[in-house]
Amino acid sequence: MIIQLKDKPRANGFTLIELLVVIAIIAILAAILFPVFAKAREKARQITCASNEKQLGLGFLQYVQDYDETFPDGQYGDGVGWAGQIYPYVKSRQVYTCPDDPTPVVQNGEPGQPSQTDYADSYGFNRNLAGGLWNGNSATNVLAQLNAPSKTVMLFEITGYTAPVDDNGGSIDQYSMVGCLPDAGGDGGADNGTNTVNAHYATGYIGNPTRTTGSDNATYGTGAPPRHTAGSEFLCADGHVIYAIGTHVSGGPNATNATDPQTSGGGIYGISQAAGTGDSTVNWAATSSGV
Repeated sequence: MIIQLKDKPRANGFTLIELLVVIAIIAILAAILFPVFAKAREKARQITCASNEKQLGLGFLQYVQDYDETFPDGQYGDGVGWAGQIYPYVKSRQVYTCPDDPTPVVQNGEPGQPSQTDYADSYGFNRNLAGGLWNGNSATNVLAQLNAPSKTVMLFEITGYTAPVDDNGGSIDQYSMVGCLPDAGGDGGADNGTNTVNAHYATGYIGNPTRTTGSDNATYGTGAPPRHTAGSEFLCADGHVIYAIGTHVSGGPNATNATDPQTSGGGIYGISQAAGTGDSTVNWAATSSGV
């Protein structure tokens, strides 16, 4: 009688080498996919920011239509307070805040008064489009006077500034930011009429000429890098939004003529003169000049 011995069955499971191979494959896939997911998330935030500016742009255009083709002049005639003036057309506080703006929420309130919440105001209005004069510079506040509305900046991105939620527009109207886009330094501060606000352009360097240390906008502060990867979103005077690298956008006070080149010095208080919308020396994506 022959007895046949059966092989001992192999235990189910991974060997150490097989497990290490699987872990290595997962790590490689994660290294490939995580940056893709991060870029997709950032792209979604950028699209939300562009949508915010588009909604604000519609509010601007409705305001302009109702007020004889003129842009908001704010509380002081230089554009400070634009947000409250267009608020009745927007009716949403959320569109004033870019999801990529790192400015923290601030809780404020006077003694004995209810607390109020200050959220980031992520956009500034081009002062060159406001009515009146600022620093002796003549503003162009009528839409029909613009030679190239589709290349004229109306809103730009800022960071470091908060304002309270106010459905009546009062607080927003009083403190919403304005600025003449900086010169070649490009990373100056924005202004709410007090000159004491620690808010900066979130556009990166603006303009083409080289910045001169100790001059131009050096007194405006340190500024901030572009908000959305290499560039930021700009709302133009015709209501459309463009994504542009800061150095492709001309900044400074209004050019005297549409064909003026951007200067790298002089101007009002040492701020460079903006290039005109018809300047043929540089192919500007946009310009803050209101000519």
